[in-house]
Amino acid sequence: MVTWWAVGEYYNVTAKENNWPPVYFDDSNGYTKYYCTVVGFFDQPYGKWPGNADSTLVVMEYEYYLEYFAKGLDPAQPAEFITWLESNPDVLDSFADVIMYTLPNPRWKWYLPSDFQDIQDTITTKTNKIIEEFGFYQLRTCMSLI
Repeated sequence: MVTWWAVGEYYNVTAKENNWPPVYFDDSNGYTKYYCTVVGFFDQPYGKWPGNADSTLVVMEYEYYLEYFAKGLDPAQPAEFITWLESNPDVLDSFADVIMYTLPNPRWKWYLPSDFQDIQDTITTKTNKIIEEFGFYQLRTCMSLI
């Protein structure tokens, strides 16, 4: 979960360099209301998160999350912060702690070989290439099907 205090601190570095007003989050303004449409509910984890995940878990794509956050932000925050958020749509990527990767479509073809070792080798090779692309970041893979 991204904490807005962390995003605010990230913005404040840029704000200081540009002589913009800093942003402050505390217990009174560190939250935002979201007005969005729920398109569905998961009745089980489907391998996307741990089976014992909290029943209040909410999943939202980053593509839309920042847009909704900015709309519900405390109006007392500096306008520069909103502008900065809008001009840095990928800022949340810096705070991600889980990256979900799905094999390219059609996914069922990855599991067609009759030899399980072939399946495991092919998929492990693919995921290792992804990990390698991230460089020196500490990553841990979890492949529950393999």
